Amino acid sequence: MNRRTKRTVKLTVRSSDGYGAEPPAAASDDPFDSFTYPIEDVEDAVLRRIDEEEFAGESGEYEMTTTATFLAEDGEASFTYDEAFAAGDEKTKTRISFSAGDPGVVAVMRSGAVRSVLVFEEGKRHTSVYETGIVPFEVTTYARRVENAISPVTGRGSLYLDFIVTVKGMEPKRTVLTVFTE
Repeated sequence: MNRRTKRTVKLTVRSSDGYGAEPPAAASDDPFDSFTYPIEDVEDAVLRRIDEEEFAGESGEYEMTTTATFLAEDGEASFTYDEAFAAGDEKTKTRISFSAGDPGVVAVMRSGAVRSVLVFEEGKRHTSVYETGIVPFEVTTYARRVENAISPVTGRGSLYLDFIVTVKGMEPKRTVLTVFTE
């Protein structure tokens, strides 16, 4: 028999540039400790490190608390919520989902002002398209860490994603996304 749970939850989403945002049991202070994204040139690696250190001093923090719909059905769990993007406050619907059988693979789907499907799986690289309404971009995500402690039954818990995003033709950017539910 299929069990279906649908409820409203309070969701807090925090995003940062990755510095100082490690979970409590962080293994290292070095942000590139497990960085395995291919680097063709040592000079590029040094310049990338300098750029990221300079960016660390800027405010790369974002936090939002909202109401989300949690749905668990057929072994799948998801949160759906609305976000406003700076460009004219256009609404974007965001859906974070995972399988109860494999909570270490998390998908973040957006529709509306921007459209994308980003997949996060620790130690793996995934390529997708990020559509802005003006031009689509090829985006690659490499998940350094995926810690999913969200109950696929109640929707309570936390999700921690530490990842590198590369938009084709641009430098990689490390981001930490943390989601808490109540």
